[in-house]
Amino acid sequence: MSSKFRLLAEADTPTVVGKAWWNEALKLAASGDQRRNLLIAAGVATGGLFMLPTAAATLAMGTSIVSGIAGPDTTKKNALELQKTYGWSFGVVDESRTLSFAGGQPDPAVTAARLASLAEDLAPSLPAHRSTYVPTLFQALTDQPTGSTVTEDRAASPFVPLADVIVPLRTPEMAAAAIDARWLRTLLAGRTAGIAVIVDRPGPDSVAFAAELADAFDPVFLFDNWPHPRGVVPAHLTLAAALALQPRFVEMRAIRGASAPPLFVLDRNRLNPYTDDQSQFDNRSLARIPTAAWFRTQGIQRVFYVAPNHVTVLESDDLTDDFLALVGEGVDVRALQLADAYSAATTEDARASFNARYGFPSTPPPPPTAPTPASTWRPAPRTSAFSGVAGTGRTRPPGFGEVPVVLGAGGVILGALYYRNGSWNRSSSSSSYGGG
Repeated sequence: MSSKFRLLAEADTPTVVGKAWWNEALKLAASGDQRRNLLIAAGVATGGLFMLPTAAATLAMGTSIVSGIAGPDTTKKNALELQKTYGWSFGVVDESRTLSFAGGQPDPAVTAARLASLAEDLAPSLPAHRSTYVPTLFQALTDQPTGSTVTEDRAASPFVPLADVIVPLRTPEMAAAAIDARWLRTLLAGRTAGIAVIVDRPGPDSVAFAAELADAFDPVFLFDNWPHPRGVVPAHLTLAAALALQPRFVEMRAIRGASAPPLFVLDRNRLNPYTDDQSQFDNRSLARIPTAAWFRTQGIQRVFYVAPNHVTVLESDDLTDDFLALVGEGVDVRALQLADAYSAATTEDARASFNARYGFPSTPPPPPTAPTPASTWRPAPRTSAFSGVAGTGRTRPPGFGEVPVVLGAGGVILGALYYRNGSWNRSSSSSSYGGG
């Protein structure tokens, strides 16, 4: 009688065998061959080796695991928590060096000590501001995973720390953002009492903007995600920009005064479109700006929101409700697109126009000035996926910042379900097993 079994793989490492098992199980699950499904999925990892359990255990575990392949035993987990437990490159450990840093250059001055001190070096100076600081992104550099999934073989594919991959980044766009920041300094002309600034541009540009003003403002970073090789948000570029400008932030921290107003720093890419959990990792995050009550207790009367130049919808979707809450507390929330200043004939004309548009006193009184879309903008209710959920302490939209995982018996996480090119599937091109 001919055998219905066939060779799946010839390999002597647990990682390759495990990955081949997963590929074959996926094919069998799709074909509906339940008997073979149970046999193929029966292997479980014990001490890094796949062993065949007893017949009863085989049936129980095989049913659980294969049903996970079909859907019932898959679920979504918070992306950041998965990264903290299993490593920043969760699910694609072998691809951790695929991050691209266009414009980045290795720098021998970036030592291990400097990497380890980034979160503290970029912390706000003032205690009230420090209480609102979100150092999540900077902490990724020193992360060491506390667990591993069933199919990971750390001996064959050792964890690569993000600190070994990151390089400092400087781009032309960052330089342009610094010029905009200088314009804001000129327009305000030292009138910063009772003012807070929120810069919401692509991460590296926001970092450069904050660095330029760090002598007069207290930067408060609100980056609440980690980089990932397949991340929908290129958070590694924001981190690389912060690393490049770390010395500037340290130097300016020693200069600015004890009354420096807060400058909240956001990555506008945090809400990038997420469409395909088979090829993307959902490392999106929400803007965690302080509550309206916090602004009131700090005596802040004006908030300037710095959007990218030439965008049509000024505020990001997750900020609308927060801005409306600030208005409800009597805070004047205004938008700035600093390219408006470039059209002025002189610096004095630019300042006069700014004073007229934003209600600052001026001597002599400023001449009448034509409004701009930014200067006439006010927060207004609008509906989005984040209506009623944005901000500190509120609930995220369903599925936001989550990735699918495969669960084994007892709810143990076997690994990430996502990615046709992910760690479950990548070995299929190099392992030798029969066709389906």
